[in-house]
Amino acid sequence: TPLPAEPVLRIETSAHNAPIRALDVDASGRYAVTASEDKTARVWDLASGRLTQTLRPPVGAGNDGKLFASAITPDGAVVAVGGWSPGNDVYLFERAGGTMIQRITGLLNTITYLTFSPDGQSLVVGLWGKHGIRSFSTASQWRGASTETGNDALYDGEVTRARYTPDGRQLATASADGLVRVYDVAQRRLALLQRARPAGGAQPFNLVYSPDGKLLASSFADSSAVTVLNAVTLQTAYAPSIAGIGNGSLNALTWSADGRELPAAGTWKMADGSHGLRRWSDGGRGASTDTPLARNTVMGLRTLRDGRM
Repeated sequence: TPLPAEPVLRIETSAHNAPIRALDVDASGRYAVTASEDKTARVWDLASGRLTQTLRPPVGAGNDGKLFASAITPDGAVVAVGGWSPGNDVYLFERAGGTMIQRITGLLNTITYLTFSPDGQSLVVGLWGKHGIRSFSTASQWRGASTETGNDALYDGEVTRARYTPDGRQLATASADGLVRVYDVAQRRLALLQRARPAGGAQPFNLVYSPDGKLLASSFADSSAVTVLNAVTLQTAYAPSIAGIGNGSLNALTWSADGRELPAAGTWKMADGSHGLRRWSDGGRGASTDTPLARNTVMGLRTLRDGRM
């Protein structure tokens, strides 16, 4: 699909002016990248909170150019973004200069999720509809052509999350078809190992591995529940208490860097009307603390090595 030829005039506000749909952070916690329906992705310096780069993929009329997914390589050098475009494109940019360095095109549907492997050499693309996931790898730091190294199209709903284990040897996905899947991704292959329907809701939405890779926490689009699974068997290990959460879901989910705390937020509102952050101790087995966090839905959480979130 050719890129749009006509320029589109935009007012630069130095901030997003439509819903933010995706958030990612590099391994050292220096930069955050956000993607928005305003058709931009933005890179933020996490020490100062300063906007350092506005990334502008090709856009067109209507939905063309809205972004639903973003990812940054662990070294912070390359940013990938995607969403709604005529060619169902993934765009890769240099983080520092903002230059587009590659375009992966011709995918089968809208891009819903992106994630880089811990070594930064593979990129998994989640798709809308029943098209599943595709995996691409690079031998040139994403500055030359990439190679498709695997795919799984046996899905009955859109992909909502894809997460690598900390060691990069396995990948877990969540889908609106109700299944969590785990793949062997060693040597860039994509081999299905296990799949299960986690207890707690009909539509698993978010997934996050514990820092040691032994547990996999899942939240749901249709439930307030959070379920922690054994990362190998996908059997329920335990369920953090959701007492007092009678409305909304906890779609935004993360672990603290040391694995001791499991924070979550989302559409859930506290009694004062604010969207709250619940933090369970002992990795979700212990008592919880609730904190007012935002005036609107929380779309993403990331914890940093120094304890910040």
